[in-house]
Amino acid sequence: MSPVAPSSGHASKALLLAVGAIVVGMAALYGVSVLLTNRHNGHAQTSPAGGIVSLGTTKHLAQEISDGAQPVFFPDTSGNNLRAVYVQHSGPDRDTGWTAFLAQVPGAANDCLWQWNATTRQFDASCDHARHAPADGSGLETYPVVVTDGHLKIDFRTRTTTTSNGG
Repeated sequence: MSPVAPSSGHASKALLLAVGAIVVGMAALYGVSVLLTNRHNGHAQTSPAGGIVSLGTTKHLAQEISDGAQPVFFPDTSGNNLRAVYVQHSGPDRDTGWTAFLAQVPGAANDCLWQWNATTRQFDASCDHARHAPADGSGLETYPVVVTDGHLKIDFRTRTTTTSNGG
């Protein structure tokens, strides 16, 4: 055997070591990603719902509500499915008359949402067609809405309930 000719045994060992290192590295990355995902999901489900969220300009949102003749639905993106909201506008100008209310039907499963009924101009519960709520969301859990420099913001840190029964 020539002293310069590579031995097939050394090449096989090097290849096995490289493949092994890649597999161990991928397993470590997977483990870290699972750990971080579980930590994030646990925090999302146990922490209080959100902060102050800007939804866009009052000009755009008022036009969208007017054009569609219905409130605007904002699905929950927090991962805990506990704060999808409808935003409604009934004020005389773009900066007043805004309400934001919880889209989940009180006392029902998280996936039971209020759905807009254009014919009756009210909300119907997706899980119980005998339950209804008014277009302005009165009686439902609401969030404070603030207009700052023509931008609509919702404060998800505080929830209130209006006076009618809503359901």
